[in-house]
Amino acid sequence: MEKVISADISKKINTLASSLLKKFSFNDKNDLEKLNELGFWLYIKGHASLSLEVCKIINNEKFKNNFELWSWIELLLGFRNPYFKRETR
Repeated sequence: MEKVISADISKKINTLASSLLKKFSFNDKNDLEKLNELGFWLYIKGHASLSLEVCKIINNEKFKNNFELWSWIELLLGFRNPYFKRETR
């Protein structure tokens, strides 16, 4: 998150990153929603490599039979598809 904040891309992105830096839990759907939004806005603003780094936060997260949480993780997993990876090179 520090990398994202130091890039100073936009106020919205800095606010999301700062919020997640202060508090983040895989068991909080609002935190996962913020993480997803951060990855999305980084990608939209042309920072695909930073977006991919944000998405890597969920790499080791396992499905815990909670679709309310998993739906946000699933969206982040979509950023790791082959097309997206090509854009980060």
